[in-house]
This record gives sequence, structure tokens and C-alpha cells, in this order.
Amino acid sequence: MEKIGLYVNTEKVNDMDYIKKIIQYLLEKKKTVITCENISQFSNQKGLVIDRKKTFQETDLLVVLGGDGTILEATSRLKNLQIPIMGVNYGKLGFLAEIEGQDIFDAFEKVFQGEYAIEKRMMLDMQLEGQTQVYSALNDVVIGRGTNTRLVDIEVNANGSQVESYRADGLILSTPTGSTAYSLSAGGPIIDPSNDNILMATPICPHSLHSRSIILDANKEIEVRLVSENSPGVVAVDGQKFISIKGNEVIRIQKSKRQCQLIKFVDSNFFQTLRRKLSTRV
Repeated sequence: MEKIGLYVNTEKVNDMDYIKKIIQYLLEKKKTVITCENISQFSNQKGLVIDRKKTFQETDLLVVLGGDGTILEATSRLKNLQIPIMGVNYGKLGFLAEIEGQDIFDAFEKVFQGEYAIEKRMMLDMQLEGQTQVYSALNDVVIGRGTNTRLVDIEVNANGSQVESYRADGLILSTPTGSTAYSLSAGGPIIDPSNDNILMATPICPHSLHSRSIILDANKEIEVRLVSENSPGVVAVDGQKFISIKGNEVIRIQKSKRQCQLIKFVDSNFFQTLRRKLSTRV
């Protein structure tokens, strides 16, 4: 790995001296560092390239410093998902970020010595009926009521057959990776993120005693519709992109052919991380 992309959320990581140390370390390793204009104050360092487009398209590794939201943002910007992401957590829980900030230099040593694995994560593609634009999500696609303060009626179909109808604030269609995110807060189950054959439909504040999450076959095409013509809503893709929808508009969701590649280390384990991260919130 010779070209290292560095994407920094400066709202989370505001210690510029620390960022400078990271850049200097990589340059001393004879790596080309490509980053964005938000840390352009270091542009006088030889070997450092300030170019947002190249950061997401022409690197061998993308190092993301921030929280899970920053990693989701970086994923949405990656045109070439063959570029693996190494997430460095400066947020709160940080399920997508493999390492904590203080361990970044040890992590670099492992990467440069080949002591890592690449874990491929399933993504979802969302498309509105009659439109050509396709949006990809690593965590989830959320269909919500937007600024409407009333509950909305939502119908879910899989390969043309009705699965369930909900009267709720909204619905979360989640990947296994996203099962520890919004879906978990809405009462959904936790699923091993290495599973790439299922997705979950979890209602948000359903007005029912029996409405629960439903596990769906990710190889089926899922259609979601706001039943009432007078109930406009919004679709949120990984909390990064927001698309207004009309009542009765059909949202199609299916397993994407693209996958997100995350750097993982031999000594890491999802369930061990899960226990450690969630126990800190008790």
C-alpha cells in the first residue's frame, strides 16, 4: 500500500498536532498521503497531496478519522469500493471503526506488515419507481414521515407478495452491518455483519402491540409504499442523503452488487467488540 487516503472529520478530531504526527509518520514510511482541503494547512509537506477526488478514487487504503457517520459519508463518496477503509473511532460507539485513536500507529504497522484481513460488507441499493438514480447504503434505508406529525401507513412487499403493513412513524430497512445502528434503537435484533443474505424491516414507533422486526431474504426485491396519497414522507440513505417522496410512491430496495471493504485485524471479534461497546453505555 503506497497511496494512503486520509479523510478527517475535523469536528470530531480537532487536534491538528496529532493529525500532523499521523501525516509525518506516513511520509517517513515513504507513503504518498492524499487528503482533502480541510487539512490543507499541511500542504507544504513533501509527499502530501491535497485532492478530494483522488482521496476517494486513487488510493490503496482510505483511513477515516471520525465516528461511524464519517465512515458512512466516506463510503458514499467512494467511487471505487475496491479501496478498503480503515476506520479510526473518534465518535461515540463506533461499530464500523476498527480501532481507537490512540492505537492508530500500531494499526498502521499491522497493515504495512500484512497482518490484517478485509471484511466485505453487504450494501443496499434504493431506487424510486420511475427514476434512474440509485442510492447505496451500508447501514440502512429509512422511510419516515418527514415533517408530517401524523403516523403513516406503510406497506412492505417482497417479490410482489405482501409481507406486512405498518402504521408507524416510519420503517428501517437495515443490513446486518446496520443492525447495531438505528434499527437497534428501534428494537431490532443484532445480526452478525458477515451475513450477506438477509436484511431487516424494523418499524419505528408502531401503533400496534404485535408489530416487530421481520427478517427478509436479501436476494428478493423489496418494495415499500406509503399507502396514503396525503402522506408525503422522506427517505434517508445512511443518514447522508434525504429524498422527499409522495404518498403511494414506491421505493425499491435490493441487495447491491457493490460491497464495502473494511480493514479488520486478527485479534478483533465482532461479538467481543459488541459487548465492550454496549457495556460502556449501561
